[in-house]
Amino acid sequence: MSSSLSCDVCFEQFTGGSRKPLVICTNGHSVCALCSSSMRLCPQCRCECLKQPITNITLLKILESLVTLKVLVLGEAGVGKSSLMLRFTEEKFSADLLPTVGIDFRVKVVEHRGFSVKLAIWDTAGQERFRNITAAYYRGAQGVVLVYDITNRKSFEKIGSWLQEEERHNGDKTVKLLVGNKSDRGSRRRVAALEASQWADRYNMIFVETSAKDATGVEQAFLELVDRVLQTPGLWTPGQALAKSSPSTTLRVTPPPLRRETGSPPPCCGR
Repeated sequence: MSSSLSCDVCFEQFTGGSRKPLVICTNGHSVCALCSSSMRLCPQCRCECLKQPITNITLLKILESLVTLKVLVLGEAGVGKSSLMLRFTEEKFSADLLPTVGIDFRVKVVEHRGFSVKLAIWDTAGQERFRNITAAYYRGAQGVVLVYDITNRKSFEKIGSWLQEEERHNGDKTVKLLVGNKSDRGSRRRVAALEASQWADRYNMIFVETSAKDATGVEQAFLELVDRVLQTPGLWTPGQALAKSSPSTTLRVTPPPLRRETGSPPPCCGR
């Protein structure tokens, strides 16, 4: 059967009711109930349609367990944000990636704790001139990945300003992950893992060191972010794809307030 989560005719996401997925041919291809009503030939294989379409139970089960999360990847230019996204979503690495201009967007579905989790990942440009463009994309995020380069001390010191900017739009209502990228360049390290880990603990963040080049820690980082959401009761609702018809609807997560230590500002502030 088809594993696509949207209709091959109208391209709307499968939901309940008129957008329920129906198998329309002997090859298992599916369209929504609304489109199937006047269909004679399958749009994929051109086979004659079944006289009585069959509900695609497999797709319905996937939709019932689908959790959609919007994740932002933030950090200074050159720390490897685009490379991290490429490695995680396509399991590839390219040393010749051009700097992101404005916004890049990728999607990946992962299976975790019995749920299909759709990660809509937004890569925001690190250059100062794009800060006004990216501001609109902070809103509505459930997860934030703050990336620095372990060989670039300044990129770590700037994490605090990225954190403040994100919280200016979302408050403390996101799950945050601190990533020290380029761990394959350990001989050129300028930020100790212990220092970064302690800073992350101070702000109740997950901390992982990664290498987009050799894939070390990349999948672990994103899965730990997903896990932090799924293991916290009340932060997510499975099956929202069946409850709402909009394909762009995302799940709003409200995690517990970040644990703060008074007198300990981010690296960018007052030091």
